[in-house]
Amino acid sequence: MDEMNDLTAEVQELAWALVDEYATDAQIRHLEELLLENEDARKVYVMCMQMHADLHYLLGDKRPRSHIALEKAMREKEPSKPAPASPPLPVVDLPPASSSTPLPNEWL
Repeated sequence: MDEMNDLTAEVQELAWALVDEYATDAQIRHLEELLLENEDARKVYVMCMQMHADLHYLLGDKRPRSHIALEKAMREKEPSKPAPASPPLPVVDLPPASSSTPLPNEWL
């Protein structure tokens, strides 16, 4: 029974870290391994995701967010800065092209 409680606690911790967007790559890989290997882990994960969906539905977008997720969302909502304007190309006065104008030797 303790093994099941440990598994439940571990899956819940990893699932909430994933939902709150602060799970590390290693935590995500570990959660994936648990879910692939263990039916009980999948049941706990589904329960967590259902609870998350229910709360999201009931509270709308008013749920508290972790500071990391909040900072990420704020960065994404910042208006993108326009690229700095490149300086205009210089204007060069060239003589009209004609067949009577000889080409410089270095061009030949």
